[in-house]
Amino acid sequence: MDVREALAQIEVLVQTSLSFPKREIFRGAWKGLTYEAIIEQMMLQWQREYDLSYIKAQGSELCRELTGVLKVQVKKRTFREDVMEGLQRQVERSPQVT
Repeated sequence: MDVREALAQIEVLVQTSLSFPKREIFRGAWKGLTYEAIIEQMMLQWQREYDLSYIKAQGSELCRELTGVLKVQVKKRTFREDVMEGLQRQVERSPQVT
């Protein structure tokens, strides 16, 4: 699974699109980037600058939201593994259509 597939599945589960900062945090955390590196990428790619404390708060909120939806503790340092585990559990819980 790549980051695009994971993000698409998450947005289906939360039934809305994530905000721009949260999508960028999701992509960066998936790659294991620090918040500083995520901000740097946002600046380079989108010419948007964000305050570190704002991005950290958005990242914390994103992890809480994902924890609630995936029923798995999502932490930034183990983000990809946590999200993949949560998505796998969602597949296992969903009714099988035959």
